[in-house]
Amino acid sequence: MRFISSEGFTLSPPMSNECYMFLYELRCDPDVMSNTFSYMPFTYTQHVDYLTMIEKSETDKIFLFEVVNEKVGAARISHIDYRSGTCYVGGDITSEYRGRGYGRKMYNTIFEFCKNNLNMRKLYLEVLVSNENAYQLYRKIGFQICGAYKAHVFKDGEYQDVLVMEKFLDK
Repeated sequence: MRFISSEGFTLSPPMSNECYMFLYELRCDPDVMSNTFSYMPFTYTQHVDYLTMIEKSETDKIFLFEVVNEKVGAARISHIDYRSGTCYVGGDITSEYRGRGYGRKMYNTIFEFCKNNLNMRKLYLEVLVSNENAYQLYRKIGFQICGAYKAHVFKDGEYQDVLVMEKFLDK
């Protein structure tokens, strides 16, 4: 299912090897890897297996985030709970588009999709305390801290805290 936001931005499921490669290269970007909870790189085959699993899932989705047919990033929606109206969200923007407002645009598109297409009322995410840029973005777009995992992820030679944040879509 392809979704076009009211602002004209697009969330499209990855449908080709070219899209799979785009997502793989984005996930392997050193800046992206430095802010994820993963500690090991993975192979392209493992990545394709992961995307294949997501495509079959009822509760997880991954999309390309596109602006005027240009691939700008990736959006993830997971742990979709239709009964409670909640889901986990995340996303990454390619290095050439970072710092230009596309993160905010991508999340606004995710909000619109989750509210109007999935009937979600609340979104949540986790962010490393060291990922100051993402944390600031999440605050600006309405996420609030609702908890933290202390010394939760081993990254860069130390255990780092992870903040849990939530956003109600009707606010």
